[in-house]
Amino acid sequence: MEIIVRKGKMKEFREILEILQATPSALHGMPEEQELMSMESFVRGSLTDPKMNLVLVAERCKEIVGCLFAELWVKKGFSFLSMIAVLPQWKGKGIGEMLYSGFEEYCRKIKGTKALVWLVGTENKAMAKFCRKIKAVRGKRFYYYEKEL
Repeated sequence: MEIIVRKGKMKEFREILEILQATPSALHGMPEEQELMSMESFVRGSLTDPKMNLVLVAERCKEIVGCLFAELWVKKGFSFLSMIAVLPQWKGKGIGEMLYSGFEEYCRKIKGTKALVWLVGTENKAMAKFCRKIKAVRGKRFYYYEKEL
């Protein structure tokens, strides 16, 4: 099984969007129509602004099986991992780890990037396990605050 991790392209917009739609943790509980419009906007914006965003895809035999979205905050000295999504039939095969490795490798080449940061929902046990696997530690740079309405 040869997997290639590379930058995503605008012509792959629909295929990338389908991966997000097939990944429940990528969705945020909005009504379905609003959710789709929001995801479309997110993917389109990420693909069209390469100075501020990075979209990586994992490809096998010309089929995209996973993707990663990140914001590149170069002036701040870090990059923010927004999301990793893998098609359900490809979960557990190391695709997410390959995407993350590609992200880390890409960021190491950006002068001034000192850290990679991301948020993990308390219910996202798979991502918490992944964080332990790659030896990521809970950050000290930010506090997360929340106010329910």
